[in-house]
Amino acid sequence: RATELEDRAQFDALTNLPNRAAFIDQLRRGIGRSHRKAMPLAVLFIDLDRFKSVNDTLGHDAGDDVLRQVGERLQRNLRIGDTPARWGGDEFVVCLEDFGEMSNAGAAAQKLLLVLSERYEVMNSEVFATPSIGIALCPDSGDDAERLVKAAEIAMHEARKRGGGRFQYYSNALNSHLEQREELEVGLRHALVRDEFVLHYQPRIDVTTGRLIGLEALLRWQHPRFGLLQPDRFVPILESSGLIHSAGEWVLATATRQLAVWQRQFEMPDLSIAINVSPQQLAQSRIIDTVAAALDNTQLDPGCVELEIGDGNLSRRRDAEVDALRSLRRLGVRLSLDKFGTRDISFESLERGYVDSFVLDQSLIADVETNDSHQRIVRAAIAMAQGMDIEVAAEGVETLTQLEFLRSCNCDLAQGFLISRPMQSEKVSSILRSEIAGTRLLTRGMP
Repeated sequence: RATELEDRAQFDALTNLPNRAAFIDQLRRGIGRSHRKAMPLAVLFIDLDRFKSVNDTLGHDAGDDVLRQVGERLQRNLRIGDTPARWGGDEFVVCLEDFGEMSNAGAAAQKLLLVLSERYEVMNSEVFATPSIGIALCPDSGDDAERLVKAAEIAMHEARKRGGGRFQYYSNALNSHLEQREELEVGLRHALVRDEFVLHYQPRIDVTTGRLIGLEALLRWQHPRFGLLQPDRFVPILESSGLIHSAGEWVLATATRQLAVWQRQFEMPDLSIAINVSPQQLAQSRIIDTVAAALDNTQLDPGCVELEIGDGNLSRRRDAEVDALRSLRRLGVRLSLDKFGTRDISFESLERGYVDSFVLDQSLIADVETNDSHQRIVRAAIAMAQGMDIEVAAEGVETLTQLEFLRSCNCDLAQGFLISRPMQSEKVSSILRSEIAGTRLLTRGMP
């Protein structure tokens, strides 16, 4: 009876495959055999792409049925001596032993890609769930069980990042990338305390008059080892680690404080600031208190503060996020949709008056001189915005021809390298000094 219970504890109840603990135990034994006999060994880490949609659309019972069928297909399509197991959720692992040439591990992964991508019959429905597979070889990728599984998992994430439905070998380059990301995450936890974050500002001009009317605040990280880092290097880590909230609060406080200084110093009460806000910040009500405190501390006109939101489909947000947007509107700040033209935009969001403006993405502007399709999109977007009393800004403006096209479409605002690169606050002050003296950015030969 005791032996029977012990045996049962070694298997996953849903798929009847070995569970995580049993797999690690068998993998350790396989590594021992690999060392003694100089035989190759590989770990495959398998994850089903978009499996969550199966649970969301058909229910968890259907999801469980798919997982059972995955287990059956693994058992049917592996050799005797290879060990499949359920790692957890929709993740599976396989230990391959004594498979000859190293390339044969890829051949085995390709076979599993094909059989696991075939349709699943579930509750009178056809379901498709393609896998992403990572491969780690022993001893190249590690020589202990936990390290091999981790390496295979890293490779699986790389396969998924490349579109899924494929396999990827683990490499030292992948490991180096992971180690650097971990170093960045550790560093980010201290960046605020160590005063390593800085804001750069990129001017926005009125397209018709060329007058500088506002700036976008852009976060940079002065890393002690890697130098000045652009946001694409560290903002995703801020978001995934939850540090985006404290960093976002710092950006809001710093940018609004700087704007208040410029408005008073140069007697420019209408000068505005645009600040990016992540979806994670909107999901928590603390952003409302942060914005309210920034306005209270600086005594700024709320209409001079614009919050740029990256996700355009505002009408499908959770109730808490919609409530946050409404609360921000009540504070009087302006809301803007960033990267317009590259994401799904709900016209209901525009009709309900959630937003005051949107920013045409630079991918639309980059080839607007030669791309007829982008020309039509830009013209239509601006015409629609005018009909709804929504302001339009264009980013990534790099040539006079692009600026002239935007002017012909009656675009309101523009920013980009033609006008000015992002710069530190001291340089902005000198530009504002010239601005009130009547010298426009575009007539000063700025890069």
